[in-house]
Amino acid sequence: MAENNEKLFTRRSILFGSAATGAVVASSIIIGCEGKPGKNGLPGKPGKNAYIEENYTWDQETDVIIVGAGGAGLVAAIEATNAGAAVQVYEKGSLPGGNTSFSGGVLQASQTKYQDQFGIHNDTPEKHYQYWIQAGEGAPDQDLIRLMAYNSKNDIEWIGSLGVNYTKIYAVDPIPYISPDLLLPRLHVADGAGGAYTTLLKQIVQSLGVQILTSSPVNSLVYDSVKGVLGVKAQISGKEASIKAKKAVILACGGYDRNEEMAKAYCPQLYWDIQNGLCLASPNNVGDGIKMGMDIGADLAGMGGTISYPSIRIGRAEGGQPIPGIWVNKYAQRFVNEAAHYGYVSRAIFDQEEHIVWAIFDEKVKQMGGAAIGGWSDDLSAEIASGLIKTAATPGDLASAIGVNNGQLPLTLEKWNNDMADGVDTLFNKQVGLQALDTAPYYATRVLCYNVGSCGGVRINTQAQVLDLQGNAIPGLYAAGMVSGGFIGPYYPGSGTAVTATVVFGRIAGRNAAAEPSKT
Repeated sequence: MAENNEKLFTRRSILFGSAATGAVVASSIIIGCEGKPGKNGLPGKPGKNAYIEENYTWDQETDVIIVGAGGAGLVAAIEATNAGAAVQVYEKGSLPGGNTSFSGGVLQASQTKYQDQFGIHNDTPEKHYQYWIQAGEGAPDQDLIRLMAYNSKNDIEWIGSLGVNYTKIYAVDPIPYISPDLLLPRLHVADGAGGAYTTLLKQIVQSLGVQILTSSPVNSLVYDSVKGVLGVKAQISGKEASIKAKKAVILACGGYDRNEEMAKAYCPQLYWDIQNGLCLASPNNVGDGIKMGMDIGADLAGMGGTISYPSIRIGRAEGGQPIPGIWVNKYAQRFVNEAAHYGYVSRAIFDQEEHIVWAIFDEKVKQMGGAAIGGWSDDLSAEIASGLIKTAATPGDLASAIGVNNGQLPLTLEKWNNDMADGVDTLFNKQVGLQALDTAPYYATRVLCYNVGSCGGVRINTQAQVLDLQGNAIPGLYAAGMVSGGFIGPYYPGSGTAVTATVVFGRIAGRNAAAEPSKT
């Protein structure tokens, strides 16, 4: 259901006010992340009794503190400022933008005016909701998913009102168990991709007088067992400072994309991608916000999913031109529609025994040229010499060269080629790259996965409040974007889901944080 009190605030410049210095008194203060550290960088025992003091001195104060200047943090800053709050944004990196700036700038939304302009008239928020629920295989929080689907129209049009143009709208690739009626074009591509999108948001935030402090990591939350989160401790110009949030703190600092130990604990698929050296996420995304939340008792939600996509185009159609080929596991059997949605096939790759998957193609495909196939040398000679690509005169010999079942690979290719004589993939109903692989020599290369982020984080409700283990809101603490979890299932349900979450929950967090009463 849509938010009942949806309102667009007029942008105006509001200076955040000079930081107050001197003795600001608080009682029974507990500083999160000061507890006993865990092993290998994981959160240890909660910092419940880590730092308690009757009188506490603040170095600065403001109304709302936002931790992280990626897509969610920038959106939250705009909304909180437009709602009348003084805002400060703390960013660990040297530049704002986070993972959103690395993205394709895609937002996933339904029944928008932009869809109408592109001739797409049959989408609805309910279809969008049903798609996300089905792709999540029952795991996501239905209230969060419904909120995202039903708010996406107003929120993407709000982003458009800020100056973002959409150049293309497309649909996710097929997922076998989801009806095509739900797989509609709703992925809106922002002009200039994620870099231009976040640059615009940053400029708007700065035009409102909001200070974005880069190279200023927040190390811990300042927490009171009665009043909740009162502020943060951060490194500013190399010195630790305590900053009071008179209203609230918003966590918007991304997931645990680059944290190997957290990946090992919570998402083996992400850990595998990291071990393969194929993680493309921001180097600053190491789970800081999640650990700070856990340290004061925040619950987790949606852990285990990841934003991962295949490392090669063989058998798929990214970039427009299909590249014929099939994928086989260590038993030389096909196991998936290679051209299905990238999140779905990435999970299928990981699920194979020992995660072993090979892409198989023939001389006809090689003649398409290395650049078209996968950004390789034109005749693949460099890749063959390095061992990246294996080649053999027969399917059986190729099987031996790559260590898969050499009795099965010829049969798998025979089945594919017989299907291609009729133009139908009878196993997985693939619709692209329908070409026989029957011209020697034959080629194979490993299929790994690139990763651009974790899924899952601190549990939130539809008000973007962070929840504790009992399901109660932690006073004074909000979260938005991929530091939070519960709205994605076991695999990533399509481009634009994460960016849409930064907008939907960033706006809600910013407005609600600004509406909090000031703490004395």
